[in-house]
Parts: sequence; C-alpha cells; structure tokens
Amino acid sequence: MSAMPMRALLVALLLQLAVAQQAPFYNTRKFDRSVNNRHDFCQQHLLLFNNSIAVKDALRGLELSVVFGSSNRYNFALDARGRLIEDGYPGLYVVLMDELAERAGFSWRNSFGVAPSLNASTDGNKTWTDYLEWRVDTFDLSASRWSRSFFRMNRGISFPEGWYDASIILVERDVSKPKTFQLWNFLKPFHPFVWGLIGFSIIATGLMYWGLERLESNSDARILENPSGAIFLSAITFSQHFEFRPNTSAARIISFSWAFWALITGAAYTANLASFLVSQKHEMKVASLDQAVRWSLPICVHRLSSTDQYMTDKYPNAHVIRKEKVKDAYDGLLTGECEVLATEKSTFDQYERRGDVNGACDLRWYGRMEKIVSGGFATAMDTGTYCTSLVSNVLDLYLIEMSSDGFIESAWKQFLNTATDHQCQVTDTSQDSTSINDDSEEGLTIKDMGGIFVFHYMLCAIAFALVFVGKFRKKQLKHRRAKQGGDSNGSKDRFDENACISPTRSSTRQRRAMGTSCRKSMWISDHHPNDFIANRNDVSARNVYANEPPKPPTQQRNDDVRKSEPESNPRLGDCILETPQEESCELGLGFECALAALTTKSARGA
Repeated sequence: MSAMPMRALLVALLLQLAVAQQAPFYNTRKFDRSVNNRHDFCQQHLLLFNNSIAVKDALRGLELSVVFGSSNRYNFALDARGRLIEDGYPGLYVVLMDELAERAGFSWRNSFGVAPSLNASTDGNKTWTDYLEWRVDTFDLSASRWSRSFFRMNRGISFPEGWYDASIILVERDVSKPKTFQLWNFLKPFHPFVWGLIGFSIIATGLMYWGLERLESNSDARILENPSGAIFLSAITFSQHFEFRPNTSAARIISFSWAFWALITGAAYTANLASFLVSQKHEMKVASLDQAVRWSLPICVHRLSSTDQYMTDKYPNAHVIRKEKVKDAYDGLLTGECEVLATEKSTFDQYERRGDVNGACDLRWYGRMEKIVSGGFATAMDTGTYCTSLVSNVLDLYLIEMSSDGFIESAWKQFLNTATDHQCQVTDTSQDSTSINDDSEEGLTIKDMGGIFVFHYMLCAIAFALVFVGKFRKKQLKHRRAKQGGDSNGSKDRFDENACISPTRSSTRQRRAMGTSCRKSMWISDHHPNDFIANRNDVSARNVYANEPPKPPTQQRNDDVRKSEPESNPRLGDCILETPQEESCELGLGFECALAALTTKSARGA
C-alpha cells in the first residue's frame, strides 16, 4: 500500500473521531460515587502560588470535564444523532461555555457528559442539592443554572460569578373580579378585637362616670339617675359630640381622657376607612411571602429546589404545594390550585414569554424580591486533592469580564428571543402602587391602637384614686371634728339655720359639703322665697333674701327631678336646730332644716 492512501485513511479516521467526540464523552450513571471524572489541577495551582503564571492563564491549554443536564432545546441542545448542534442555536449553556473556553484558553467539547434530571420516582428523597453535590464531586464543572445558597456552600460547593438572577419572587394571576356589595365594609378599618375593645370601653367609661356621681353627688351638672344615661353620653363622645358636664377634678380627668381617646380613635378610623375605600378600586395583591403565609394562601413551588428549601426553612407552617417540574408549578397557578407561585426571577422572565403558559398575559410579579440571589455554574471546593478551586477562581475572573462588557446580557436576550414565542406588554409591577401593604388589609390591630386605651384607663384610675383619697380625708376630718366637739360647748359645731342660704364663703363650703339636700334648698330659696318666708317685712328675712348671691350655673340640675320633689315632709317636725350641721345633712334633713330655719326666723320677726 502506497504512502498516499495510508495518509488519506489516517486523515479520514481523525476527522471521524473529531466529529464523534462532539457527542457526550462520559456516560456516568447518576449518583454513581465509584466513578471520578475530575482532572488534577494541583500543578497549575502550584505554578500560580509561585507566581509563575497569572490567574487568567491558569487554565490555558487544559481540558475540563463538564456535565450538563438533560438535553433541552434552549439550554443545552443535542441533535438527532446525539451530538452538539453546529448549525443553529446550541443552547445558552453551550454559548457561555464556548465564550469562557475561548477567553480562558481551555477546551471542553471533547470531555463533557450528560446527567438526567432528578426524578422522584427513581431517586427517592434525593434533593437538588444532593444532585448538585454529586455532579461537582464527579466532574470539574457543572454547567447549569444553580442558585447560590449558604446551605449549598456549606456542603463544599463553590459558585463562580453568577450570570443568572435566582432571586425569589412571587407571581400571581392578574384577574379582575366583579364588584359585589359589601355590607360590612365600614367595619374594616379596625380589627374585630379592636371593635370589641371599643364597645367595652364605651360601656366601662359610662359606668365609671356614673359611679363618680354616686361617690361625689356634685360630680356632674346633671343628675344621672341610672347608668344608661351615662353610657349614652359616653357613646356619643365616640362620634365627636361631648355632652359631659364635669364639676369635680376626678370627673374632669375622666372627661378629658375620654375626649382625647375619641379624638385619636376617630381620626384613625377616618384615615383607615378612606384608605380602604380607595384601595377597593384596585385588585388586592399579595405583597410578600409573610402576607401569603399569614393568610394561609396555597403557594406553588418547584419541588426540592432552592426556593423550596428556603420556604421550608423560613416558613415551616406555610401551605406549600410542591410540583415536580417548573412547568407544573406554573400550571398550578393558572388552574387556581395555587394563589401565588414562588419562583426565581430569571425563570419568570422565561415563562412569562411562553404562549403555552402566559398566553393571556395575566401573570404578574407583585411586591419586592423576597431574597436576592445570584446563580450560575458550580464547582467543588477543593484546594488539596484535585485543586478544583482553581477552576472556580479562573471562571470567576472571566465571568466578571463577560458581565462588564455586556456579553452575558446579550446572551440572555438571545436566549429569551429564541426560547420564547410570545410577547406581552411589559409592565413593572414589582413595586406596584396598587398592591396592598402587608398589614393594611387586616385593619388596625390592638398593637396599633392599644396605646390610647392604656392611656385612657390610666387616667380613669387616677380619677378614682383622687375620689377615694378625698373621701378618706373627709372621713378623717369628720372624725377629728367629732372628737373636738366633745370637749367644747358645741356652739361652733351646731347647725346654722342660715347654712343653706348664707352668702358667705365659709357657708358656701358648708352648703357644698351638705350635698343634694342643701342644693335643693338653695334653688327653692332663690326661686320661691315667699314660700319659705312668712313675713317679708321681717328685717332678717329681707337681709337674707337681698344678700343671696347669683345662682351658679352648676346649680341648674334637671328641672323635672326638682319638680318631682315633695313640697312637704312629715319629718319636718323632727328637724332640731341644735342638731350638728353635718349630721343633719347626712340624715337628709338639709331641705327641711332650711325651711324650718326660715319659718322660725319669720315668726320671731313678726
């Protein structure tokens, strides 16, 4: 055989081998730990350590073993013969790997493998993190979209510079609902517990004010005969109508506290009601995972993904519906099985442009990013056995360069244009102003409104403390006077027949101490003096009448009650002018004693 045919045969064999090597070189079974396809980079690592080579040249001339996932039309595509596509779009991972290989000077097309995706029926409880850990332990590089996480890095997985936005977001359907009549919309500004506390406070404040009237008979300008009247006055204060007429310090404290409470509570109700009425013009959206979990909404996620791991760790009690495939998770949202979908930002960018998923253009991302994460390729953390960390460091350098010069952005746009077949009008709803704040839909809770209630009840406690301290001091004063009266001739402690009508300051204090009976006598002596003075020509009687001071406003108390008082009392003859003043008033004899005093003086003058 001549040399020429032999040379032609050798060239043909080499060409055939080169073409055949565009097919997967490794056929390692998934989770097979007995096979190791990694190369040894420790010599290059030593050269780098000795400054013999630069970082950018550390992989130049070397070959990397790379593993891809199952063949996908847009991520990593193989032709009908199981080889890399030469004419046409080979897939996003192939585009990025070719660019990295060209810049760093390594090769990979003759040493790559394909590992089937995770399957629950054959892989049991294996997670995607378990799957990734096996891939980086078996190959130099795992070329796929892997989300960076603390959990994965803690298991010895290294992530070069991310080119994939793996941030977790919430996706919802933007479906308009017909408006319906809402009977109880006016109650929405407050949480039901707050409404209950408001009702309790209205009744309690009315009862406390009525109790003050029982403890201090002149605490209000009115005569509050029963608690229902005080409760009514307390209730209308909530509508900004103040009808209390306090006379004493304790009553004024409670009145001020209740009026201030009504001001704050009414303002909060008005503002929150306006917010609810305005928000009803827009469709309410879930703004965060916290809100979705609090409302017990069903949330779809890709089973065993990093998003699923995040949900399990942070929201163990969430209503999570796990789907085997990403497409199944989107289908669950479209069919109404889930209210929201937790997914990755770049994954949503892809699926919202697919006609079979978002043909109606009703998928929206609302709210903020729940967790900002980058993703991309992955390698093993190894600085001693195979020194694979060198691969991660070199790729990190060139991925940063590719991101800076715009190559990654261009490659991602090319991928979206190739992988999608549907285009919707792009609207930025990530910070949509129509989305509802996390807590506003539930109304103001006791945590929001509790302070004003505490303030009101503290002032009520102070008011009652003043009342009881005053009563205690009066009791002590009475006891001291009674003790002093036993040693005197009793003239100073005897009842003064002019006590209820005298214009002097000292007798005014006495009249207030005598309570309701003396106030009635004062009113009758002011308005009907002829009924009490038998002889108007009596000098002493005229002086008493002429010197009577103008009637204070606080003495006008319920005319109907006054008119209903009997004009005579069979106990009138029991009134003895020598009875001590305070004892007479406590026996309810102030009215009768005043009448007897005036009648006696008139008779004497005659």
